[in-house]
Parts: sequence; C-alpha cells; structure tokens
Amino acid sequence: MVVTAVIVVGLVGSAAVGTWRVVKEVRDPAQACAHQLPQFEGLQIMSSRREWSPPIVRCTYFAALVDQIGTARRVSAVTAKNLIIVGGLDVLVVALVVARGRARRRRSS
Repeated sequence: MVVTAVIVVGLVGSAAVGTWRVVKEVRDPAQACAHQLPQFEGLQIMSSRREWSPPIVRCTYFAALVDQIGTARRVSAVTAKNLIIVGGLDVLVVALVVARGRARRRRSS
C-alpha cells in the first residue's frame, strides 16, 4: 500500500512539474529559448516564437563566435516529444484519479 502511494505521488508530482514547465515555456518563448540554448559569449537570440504545430516554440539564433559566415540557426525549445511525454503523464494521472474515485464509491456502497 505504501509503495503504491509513493508511486502515485511520484506520478502526480512528475505530471504537475512537467505540465507547469511546458506551460511556462509556451507562455514565455524568449525564456524557453534562453534556457534551451547553450550559454556562451556571442550568442544572440534573433527570434523566439510560438506555433500551433509542434515544435511549439521555435528559436532562431546567431552565434557570432561560432558561425563564421553569419548564418542564423534554429532550435526547438518545446517539441512534440515534450508534449507527448507530458500529455501521457497527465492522462495516466487522470486515469489513476478516476480509478481511485470509482474504488472509493464501490467500497462505500
């Protein structure tokens, strides 16, 4: 019983943190890009934008010290993989909550 409770609490905590982080990054794409890109001198984020189709947050950057010809590069901050993992955890947690509610109703009847 204790092991099951620890697993459920761990799943609920993981789903909550994952959802919070994805929502935070989608709400603030510039911060998501800054978090995703490596930190070194000469890095300039040129644009950060949200889109409806994955990847949800896209970043365009210019690395002055690395890109000798001055090309802009792109990176995805929130990808479809992020959404699938977080969505899967959320669905699992909702299923656990529903199952627990049904089990309580059966016990009380």
